[in-house]
Amino acid sequence: STPDNPEWQRFAPQPALLVSPIFDREYGDRVIQFSLQRDAVAPLNTSAGQRDDLLDNLWIPILNQRLAVLVDNGELPSASVNEQGALLDEKRRQQLMIVRPSGQDYQGALRLLWTEVQRMATSPVSDDELNGVRQRLLAKLSQQAATQQRYQNDYLADQITTALAFQMPLFDKKQQLFMTHALIKDVKPADLQRHVAGILSSASPRLALIGPDGDSATFQPQA
Repeated sequence: STPDNPEWQRFAPQPALLVSPIFDREYGDRVIQFSLQRDAVAPLNTSAGQRDDLLDNLWIPILNQRLAVLVDNGELPSASVNEQGALLDEKRRQQLMIVRPSGQDYQGALRLLWTEVQRMATSPVSDDELNGVRQRLLAKLSQQAATQQRYQNDYLADQITTALAFQMPLFDKKQQLFMTHALIKDVKPADLQRHVAGILSSASPRLALIGPDGDSATFQPQA
């Protein structure tokens, strides 16, 4: 697909919340999918784009940790954010969050999720949270750099094709580690707060509620 394909028109900015209730008798499970779609601040093959991508790789794991606490405390059956954000086209990005409500309590689950997302935008994360995800990211990249010779030619060809299509940098794993290390040392909790606040102020929110058809009467969109 290309941006000229009508299929891509759904990726156009839409500031209002788009809600898609999908209740069907064939669905036995209940799932909430909440996504934030936004334009990148700059192409990924620029320094500004690289920093923006790095901040995404830091705040999303912290949000996942906080959601995991809610799950551990029994407040939600499951909740997570896809840490590998999707590239919808060369400018548009998406972060997808998936939550399973307790019973038919879609609104309660959404309230818990949104509270944690907003908290990322209104209060700085702790130094311990930031240092923890920073160390894990660098450790992951270090491991990849140490084993980069094992990557097959078809994988590398696919990476090149993707980089050209989405204006991404052509770094090998060692270069990526070096670049990340140079950028990550200056990131502070307040930087993540401003980053998430900027996302929430500009992103197009999309919400899908999936469940059995009997749940349709329990969901009140205006609430």
